[in-house]
Amino acid sequence: TTTSATDDSVIDQINITVPISCSLSGTGMNTHNANIVNGNYQADIGTTTLHAFCNDNEGFAIYAAGYTGNEIGATNSTKLVGTNASNNATIDTGTATGPVSGNDTSNWAMKLQTVSSPTPTYPITIDNSFSNYSTVPSSYTKVAHRDNGTDIGQSAEGATLTTTYAAYISKTQPADTYTGQVKYTLVHPSS
Repeated sequence: TTTSATDDSVIDQINITVPISCSLSGTGMNTHNANIVNGNYQADIGTTTLHAFCNDNEGFAIYAAGYTGNEIGATNSTKLVGTNASNNATIDTGTATGPVSGNDTSNWAMKLQTVSSPTPTYPITIDNSFSNYSTVPSSYTKVAHRDNGTDIGQSAEGATLTTTYAAYISKTQPADTYTGQVKYTLVHPSS
């Protein structure tokens, strides 16, 4: 006798989706405080550590823009504004290494640096000379990025960078407390 086989098989398929997940957080924020005597320069005013993670294989970018007071979402400004409105004084952004253009003018600047220890999961590049004290941007400006196609590594630790500030205070700057903000925003892909 001849025995014939019958195919009663079924196909069971599994689909796994890994969603894009991106985040930017900071530690040590709002610790940028200094007392600077007129005619002096001070660097490394407080350090914020920014932690960026994004599993988008097309990379990501971090943008920065200066703001006055708590006006995030309002008109951008790179000025540090005094609490005493009657003296009508501000501190504009600059390189902060000394008087701007030979004039004894107060100015402040920002600097970003990558964190190399422990070794970051994936590299991040500082853009537009922001690895040195540079003018705070008045509109959203790309300050760091991870390239398209860069391996995100073995864990979700992501990239880490630090930001700090410097200021030069002119001999004629009125006594006051001057404040401002820089907003950092992560966007993806990097292009």
